[in-house]
Amino acid sequence: MQRLNAVFSYIENEFDFSGYFDVDQLSRAKQLASAGAIKAVTDRSKLMDAAKCANLLDYTLAVTEFPASNESAVTEVFGRINSYGHRLSDQEKRQAGVVSPFATVVREIATEIRGDVSR
Repeated sequence: MQRLNAVFSYIENEFDFSGYFDVDQLSRAKQLASAGAIKAVTDRSKLMDAAKCANLLDYTLAVTEFPASNESAVTEVFGRINSYGHRLSDQEKRQAGVVSPFATVVREIATEIRGDVSR
């Protein structure tokens, strides 16, 4: 989720890595920029060239959607996925399994405050 948010935030010009993303290279991004939902950088010298934008858009992202039937199933799968490398705290594991509307609002507010989420 964090990696996807980083990619989307980059396309939405939330940060500059090696030049801003040219929203004209993606029709949906151009629509969102026209509507004011995302930032469009107009200074052409600060934009990535078309080939780099195309390479980014052509990159295949591995995404798995897990239908959350209950909290314990989500927690178990999340724990298995994260069993290698950095161990998550018990609180992080608990948060991963909570799928209530309240938990969603709390996550959205927290990520907005931290500035690490795409709108």
